[in-house]
Amino acid sequence: MIARLREPNRHRRRPTVIMRTSAPLLALAAIALVAGCGGADQTASGTSTAAAPAAGIAHPTGARDVVVRVASGGGFVAVEANLASLPSYTLYGDGTVIRTVAAPAGSALALGAGAAPQLETGHLDEAAVQELLSQAERAGLLAPGAIDYGDMGSVGVADMPTTTVTLAAGDAKVSRDAYGLGAGEVPGGHSLTAAQQADRAALSGFVALTEGTLPDAKPYVPERVAVFVAPGLSQPQPSDGEPATLPIGADLATLSAAGAGSAAGFGCTVVEGAAVPKLLAVTARPSASGLWRGPRGKETYRVVVRPLLPDETGCPA
Repeated sequence: MIARLREPNRHRRRPTVIMRTSAPLLALAAIALVAGCGGADQTASGTSTAAAPAAGIAHPTGARDVVVRVASGGGFVAVEANLASLPSYTLYGDGTVIRTVAAPAGSALALGAGAAPQLETGHLDEAAVQELLSQAERAGLLAPGAIDYGDMGSVGVADMPTTTVTLAAGDAKVSRDAYGLGAGEVPGGHSLTAAQQADRAALSGFVALTEGTLPDAKPYVPERVAVFVAPGLSQPQPSDGEPATLPIGADLATLSAAGAGSAAGFGCTVVEGAAVPKLLAVTARPSASGLWRGPRGKETYRVVVRPLLPDETGCPA
């Protein structure tokens, strides 16, 4: 069983982005990750045809139905980082879990060179899904109405990301947004009320349940990836080496031009099928310049590759 959520020590400052360790956080390791367990009748599209289990907290049961999702975005980061951003944890209705894996130091992703984030996948049986949803209920996340977690002014720190936890369970389909989660704990450094601090602690505790070791986890290989393309900002220096060649059939110049008027400045296309493994392998080892060329082109481009999750079919908005 997962231990009940406990309010953390407010006198200890946690980093905004909670990193995974090899040891389980709280008691997540007690959740059984058994491949092939459970499952409900599904349509060909992966959406659920039944409401949920006969007992316990009702939830969608389809392979593409999001039951729990934890994501973080915004803050003072490069546009490429926001484009590559993926939910740190997603639980689907059939028990499938897909979550991000911290990038090794010195890797292409850690260096911001356009490589796709690494993902791993596991499976929760229905008992484990129910335990996780029960923890969400105990933390007050399934209660009706908004929860006030404070804002940038009350947290007292600027340019931090916002953590978003979405849940579809019971009679609720809610989204809980907390700016700078993990900040605002030093006495005198914020103006959060006692209620706001308690709610933030409860949300942090629930997020921690999605972290830690995943027994039987294996790498997640996406069926589709989004490829974002924008003009290179500068020509590579001789010491940087030649731009790498991107193995993609779409014309990079056309994609780049299509994104010129967008907020991010990147055009986007979706690559799927047999081209995906090769694209992921090549972008994992880019040149030192971090720039790319098409198979027959000379112009250089910035490229970001982002795996698409089962519930995503096109370029993320």
